[in-house]
Amino acid sequence: MGAATPDQVNQVKDEVTTMVQRYVQRASDAGVDAESVITLGDPRGEIATNLANKYDVDLIVVGATGVNLVGRMMLGSTADYVIRNAKCDVFVVHDYLETK
Repeated sequence: MGAATPDQVNQVKDEVTTMVQRYVQRASDAGVDAESVITLGDPRGEIATNLANKYDVDLIVVGATGVNLVGRMMLGSTADYVIRNAKCDVFVVHDYLETK
């Protein structure tokens, strides 16, 4: 797949930061105390243990991609890993368009 240049990584990080800040603002507008954290690494361990412990998280919201059983066995499922390893509640969000 090739390597990404530092400029490409920074551009993607900036785009993700902007998107996540919009979600945090929406949560704040709805009265939810929300904070964003953007990190690099294995998302399963980062979400389920590292970040959850560091920030004393009450709830993790994670998206489900709808990977089939074969894909899950070969690649693993981030949502499944987080559900099984997080020490707090986990809310799994499914993409409505994917289930339609």
